[in-house]
Amino acid sequence: MIALTRRFENKAANAHRRDLIVQSGVIPYRFRSGQVEVALVTASSGPHWTIPKGHVEPDLSPEDSAAKEAFEESGLVGAVQPRCLGSYVYEKRGRLRRVEVFALEVKRELKRWPEMLVRRRQWMTVEEAASRVKSAELRCCLQDFKRTVLRRERRALAA
Repeated sequence: MIALTRRFENKAANAHRRDLIVQSGVIPYRFRSGQVEVALVTASSGPHWTIPKGHVEPDLSPEDSAAKEAFEESGLVGAVQPRCLGSYVYEKRGRLRRVEVFALEVKRELKRWPEMLVRRRQWMTVEEAASRVKSAELRCCLQDFKRTVLRRERRALAA
Protein backbone atom coordinates (compact mmCIF):
# COMPACT_ATOMS: atom_id res chain seq x y z
CA MET A 1 0.00 0.00 0.00
CA ILE A 2 2.84 2.41 0.83
CA ALA A 3 4.51 1.78 -2.57
CA LEU A 4 1.21 2.42 -4.36
CA THR A 5 0.72 5.68 -2.44
CA ARG A 6 4.26 6.83 -3.30
CA ARG A 7 3.74 5.98 -6.96
CA PHE A 8 0.50 8.01 -6.97
CA GLU A 9 2.23 10.94 -5.23
CA ASN A 10 5.10 10.88 -7.75
CA LYS A 11 2.65 10.77 -10.66
CA ALA A 12 0.74 13.74 -9.21
CA ALA A 13 3.99 15.65 -8.74
CA ASN A 14 5.07 14.90 -12.33
CA ALA A 15 1.68 15.93 -13.71
CA HIS A 16 1.98 19.17 -11.74
CA ARG A 17 5.43 19.80 -13.29
CA ARG A 18 4.01 19.18 -16.77
CA ASP A 19 1.43 21.90 -16.12
CA LEU A 20 4.18 24.44 -15.40
CA ILE A 21 4.88 26.76 -18.29
CA VAL A 22 8.64 27.22 -18.60
CA GLN A 23 9.86 30.75 -19.20
CA SER A 24 13.15 32.59 -19.07
CA GLY A 25 13.95 36.15 -18.14
CA VAL A 26 16.81 38.52 -17.49
CA ILE A 27 17.95 41.00 -14.94
CA PRO A 28 19.34 43.72 -17.22
CA TYR A 29 22.21 45.60 -15.57
CA ARG A 30 24.79 48.32 -16.11
CA PHE A 31 27.37 50.17 -14.06
CA ARG A 32 26.93 53.91 -13.46
CA SER A 33 29.43 55.83 -11.35
CA GLY A 34 30.78 52.56 -9.98
CA GLN A 35 27.33 51.35 -8.87
CA VAL A 36 25.31 48.53 -10.37
CA GLU A 37 21.85 49.46 -11.67
CA VAL A 38 19.14 47.14 -12.95
CA ALA A 39 16.22 47.79 -15.26
CA LEU A 40 12.67 46.69 -14.56
CA VAL A 41 9.67 46.89 -16.86
CA THR A 42 5.99 47.20 -16.10
CA ALA A 43 4.00 44.00 -16.54
CA SER A 44 1.67 43.61 -19.51
CA SER A 45 -1.12 42.71 -17.09
CA GLY A 46 -0.87 45.82 -14.94
CA PRO A 47 1.24 48.57 -13.45
CA HIS A 48 3.49 46.40 -11.27
CA TRP A 49 7.23 46.05 -11.93
CA THR A 50 8.97 42.89 -13.10
CA ILE A 51 11.88 41.68 -15.22
CA PRO A 52 11.68 41.10 -18.99
CA LYS A 53 10.58 37.47 -19.42
CA GLY A 54 8.60 35.15 -21.64
CA HIS A 55 8.13 31.65 -23.00
CA VAL A 56 11.23 29.76 -24.04
CA GLU A 57 11.04 29.62 -27.84
CA PRO A 58 11.29 26.06 -29.24
CA ASP A 59 14.22 26.96 -31.50
CA LEU A 60 16.11 29.05 -28.90
CA SER A 61 18.00 28.30 -25.70
CA PRO A 62 16.58 29.76 -22.46
CA GLU A 63 19.36 32.40 -22.55
CA ASP A 64 18.61 33.43 -26.15
CA SER A 65 14.87 33.50 -25.46
CA ALA A 66 15.51 35.75 -22.46
CA ALA A 67 17.66 38.10 -24.58
CA LYS A 68 14.85 38.26 -27.17
CA GLU A 69 12.34 39.16 -24.45
CA ALA A 70 14.67 41.88 -23.12
CA PHE A 71 14.79 43.44 -26.58
CA GLU A 72 11.01 43.19 -27.14
CA GLU A 73 9.86 44.28 -23.67
CA SER A 74 12.53 46.80 -22.67
CA GLY A 75 14.60 47.75 -25.71
CA LEU A 76 17.77 46.53 -23.99
CA VAL A 77 20.44 44.60 -25.88
CA GLY A 78 23.51 42.94 -24.44
CA ALA A 79 25.32 39.81 -23.39
CA VAL A 80 23.44 37.16 -21.40
CA GLN A 81 25.51 35.35 -18.81
CA PRO A 82 25.17 31.58 -19.41
CA ARG A 83 24.75 30.65 -15.74
CA CYS A 84 21.18 30.69 -14.43
CA LEU A 85 20.92 32.89 -11.32
CA GLY A 86 17.86 31.12 -10.01
CA SER A 87 14.19 30.72 -10.76
CA TYR A 88 10.80 31.73 -9.44
CA VAL A 89 7.20 30.67 -9.95
CA TYR A 90 4.21 32.93 -10.53
CA GLU A 91 0.62 32.54 -11.66
CA LYS A 92 -0.92 34.20 -14.70
CA ARG A 93 -4.32 33.44 -16.22
CA GLY A 94 -4.79 30.49 -13.86
CA ARG A 95 -1.53 28.76 -14.93
CA LEU A 96 1.73 28.45 -13.05
CA ARG A 97 4.89 29.64 -14.79
CA ARG A 98 8.49 28.93 -13.75
CA VAL A 99 10.98 31.56 -14.86
CA GLU A 100 14.70 30.79 -15.13
CA VAL A 101 16.55 34.05 -14.50
CA PHE A 102 19.79 35.13 -16.20
CA ALA A 103 21.91 38.28 -15.99
CA LEU A 104 22.08 40.54 -19.05
CA GLU A 105 24.96 43.01 -19.24
CA VAL A 106 23.42 45.84 -21.25
CA LYS A 107 25.47 47.11 -24.19
CA ARG A 108 22.78 49.18 -25.94
CA GLU A 109 19.63 50.94 -24.77
CA LEU A 110 17.24 51.53 -27.66
CA LYS A 111 15.02 54.60 -27.85
CA ARG A 112 12.34 52.56 -29.65
CA TRP A 113 11.41 48.91 -29.10
CA PRO A 114 8.48 46.62 -30.00
CA GLU A 115 6.53 46.95 -26.71
CA MET A 116 7.39 50.54 -25.84
CA LEU A 117 3.74 51.61 -26.03
CA VAL A 118 2.68 48.83 -23.62
CA ARG A 119 5.48 48.86 -21.03
CA ARG A 120 7.61 51.33 -19.13
CA ARG A 121 11.32 50.74 -18.49
CA GLN A 122 13.16 52.19 -15.52
CA TRP A 123 16.72 51.94 -14.18
CA MET A 124 17.16 51.71 -10.41
CA THR A 125 19.34 50.26 -7.69
CA VAL A 126 19.07 46.56 -6.93
CA GLU A 127 17.60 47.42 -3.51
CA GLU A 128 14.89 49.59 -5.07
CA ALA A 129 14.13 46.88 -7.65
CA ALA A 130 13.82 44.27 -4.90
CA SER A 131 11.36 46.50 -3.06
CA ARG A 132 9.22 47.04 -6.18
CA VAL A 133 8.68 43.46 -7.37
CA LYS A 134 5.73 41.47 -6.02
CA SER A 135 7.35 38.03 -5.97
CA ALA A 136 9.46 37.16 -2.92
CA GLU A 137 11.30 34.58 -5.05
CA LEU A 138 12.16 37.22 -7.68
CA ARG A 139 13.31 39.47 -4.84
CA CYS A 140 15.73 36.69 -3.79
CA CYS A 141 16.96 36.36 -7.39
CA LEU A 142 17.72 40.10 -7.42
CA GLN A 143 19.63 39.89 -4.15
CA ASP A 144 21.60 36.84 -5.37
CA PHE A 145 22.29 38.69 -8.62
CA LYS A 146 23.87 41.60 -6.75
CA ARG A 147 26.20 39.31 -4.82
CA THR A 148 27.17 37.45 -8.02
CA VAL A 149 27.81 40.51 -10.17
CA LEU A 150 29.78 42.33 -7.47
CA ARG A 151 31.94 39.24 -6.88
CA ARG A 152 32.58 38.97 -10.65
CA GLU A 153 33.42 42.70 -10.83
CA ARG A 154 35.89 42.44 -7.92
CA ARG A 155 37.64 39.52 -9.63
CA ALA A 156 37.89 41.48 -12.90
CA LEU A 157 39.40 44.49 -11.11
CA ALA A 158 41.91 42.30 -9.25
CA ALA A 159 43.10 40.60 -12.47
